[in-house]
Amino acid sequence: MAWIFGILGLIIFGPIGAILGFIIGLVISSKRNQQRSGSSFYTTGQPMMEPGNVFPYRVEVMIESLVALAMHVARADKRLYPREREIIRSFILSAQLGPEAAISAYIDETIDRYKTAPIDLNFHVRRIASFLRPESYQVIILLCVDVAQSDGQIDRDELDALRQICRSFGISESILDRFMHKKGYTTREALEILGLQEGASAEEIKKAYRKLALQYHPDRIPPTATEAERKTASDKFIDIQKAYDFLNEDRSA
Repeated sequence: MAWIFGILGLIIFGPIGAILGFIIGLVISSKRNQQRSGSSFYTTGQPMMEPGNVFPYRVEVMIESLVALAMHVARADKRLYPREREIIRSFILSAQLGPEAAISAYIDETIDRYKTAPIDLNFHVRRIASFLRPESYQVIILLCVDVAQSDGQIDRDELDALRQICRSFGISESILDRFMHKKGYTTREALEILGLQEGASAEEIKKAYRKLALQYHPDRIPPTATEAERKTASDKFIDIQKAYDFLNEDRSA
């Protein structure tokens, strides 16, 4: 269930939507598990709700680890800008996981805690890996890049933090470099990647993106594909996503 919502989120809202869709699916799956078992426990044996909390425990730990990774980047330059906090908060709140006031308060509490608290990078990466497939790790890198670029530039310490996260997820620096330069297109180049010509409408762009995203999505690569074929499809998918993001930003500018 969670992965169905994750794929829908990817198609409709782009890479950030994939994570948000997954979390929403996780909540729904958890509620179904509770109804089927007649108890307040997940199939893993973890309590669905911690005492006093108003949202599921597994959602709580997912949020905490996402915040921790984002804060690993945000505090790398020894400062936390309001824009960085807003990016993290908006990313999570957009999923509408429960009472907004309670979740917003938890996000802010976690951000404030990780201003100074030690961040065990490997622990949070392992925790996220228990929820997500490797094909989705790049979505988290995109979030962290957005945090790093929130002040208009990425300094050396932020770049080092991004590289650490990439290494922990097993993501190459070449992919990180491409994400950091995702706006390096002209409108014509971005349209060509989507198989369109200049003058294409917003609806045509969305339709072309959805078709190509489904065709090259990592989850649709057959198990029999070679490593080279997987890399080619993954690279193509990233190009498609970056081109679509660029065109959306270009139109809203």
